[in-house]
Amino acid sequence: SGQQYVRPGSDIDLLFAPRRWTVIERLLAELQSLCGPGVVPRLDGEVLLPDGGAVAWRELVARPARLMVKGPRDVSLRDYAAVAALFSEFPA
Repeated sequence: SGQQYVRPGSDIDLLFAPRRWTVIERLLAELQSLCGPGVVPRLDGEVLLPDGGAVAWRELVARPARLMVKGPRDVSLRDYAAVAALFSEFPA
């Protein structure tokens, strides 16, 4: 952009709003393949959940038992399985 706020070490923030969990799984695999050591620029970002929350994609990749979910009004810890289950209502 040529603006001073963008530096050589800046990362790129991405926002994803998938409607199916299978799409998230493919997305995470693709992002991991693009983000090896020394890859510039660093890709960062979040996955929007159907309930309005958001989770950092890097945290989803790690598959911890609990995830930090940023909601419209608060931040909470949720079970990984509960986050994945949010997508069960959408057609395959």
